[in-house]
Amino acid sequence: MVVADVGAGSGYFTRSLAQAVGNTGQVVAVDVEQKMLDYNKQELEKLGIADRAKFILAKPDDPSQPENRVNLIFLCNVYHHVEHHVDYFAKTKSALTPNGRVVIIDFYHDERSGKLGFPKHHLVPREQVITNMEQAGYVLSKEHTFLSRQYFLEFVKTQK
Repeated sequence: MVVADVGAGSGYFTRSLAQAVGNTGQVVAVDVEQKMLDYNKQELEKLGIADRAKFILAKPDDPSQPENRVNLIFLCNVYHHVEHHVDYFAKTKSALTPNGRVVIIDFYHDERSGKLGFPKHHLVPREQVITNMEQAGYVLSKEHTFLSRQYFLEFVKTQK
């Protein structure tokens, strides 16, 4: 399995994903800051699993993913940092395998998210995420509701 950790940052999820994909899988850690990718790689090296990851310095408007190789594109608390949602995610479609998925987890833009360390006006409402993704060529395939402060949405490419 190939998993793209978009907005990988310090590697909190990259580490778990690298363990989950095992020796035969790969995590593609994508970030717009080289310092974060370097730190992420160092942490994976400490765990002895850096060979399971590839690190990509991306432009803010370009997901920079390998074509038709990614089984899962994962974003946690990153969607609200993407500027041109529809264009960005339209570009990710070519990276996904035929059964590939996009998982978006982000904070609710209202009181459900509780107190955050940044202004809530940056957050994108769940309904807007779904609309944006539909415009980019995806359909909501699953929604998980076990997180109280965040929505957890899974999308697949629209079949045409």
